[in-house]
Amino acid sequence: MTARPEAMHWDGETVDNDFLPEERLFLRIPPQHTDGERLLPTAVRSTDQSVNREKYGPKPEWVLWRFNERTGKDEFLVAWAVFAIKVGEIPSPVSVPNADAVEYRVEHDPIPLNSSHSEIRAFKNDNRKADINKRVAAEFKKEFCKVCGLVRRPA
Repeated sequence: MTARPEAMHWDGETVDNDFLPEERLFLRIPPQHTDGERLLPTAVRSTDQSVNREKYGPKPEWVLWRFNERTGKDEFLVAWAVFAIKVGEIPSPVSVPNADAVEYRVEHDPIPLNSSHSEIRAFKNDNRKADINKRVAAEFKKEFCKVCGLVRRPA
């Protein structure tokens, strides 16, 4: 691809937090965080995991576009993989003994160059959490990787 598709641009439409359980979320993953067709837990964030939602970004490879702040140019990360997870398969709540349970949900968070940008966020009692117990975070990452599937191999 030579230019970011115009259809990716956000024109200020309303933020849409209505996600169906079968809607796919796409993640871009550098090759060192994959093992064949398997996503490694080192690739997953336990808070604010960036994804592209299928509803506004129907092509999985759109997640490979990144704006480089340093150069001021768009980049297409051809050497990266694309994985997908269905909204209804996001592990939640996640708990381990002697730690508070954490709920995870996806929220639509469009940005000017990417109308499908969303984030999988952590919550406790409907309040966003930034500091996740390390064991809860590890459990989330492990379960997340079990349900993520490879959509596009790195080139």
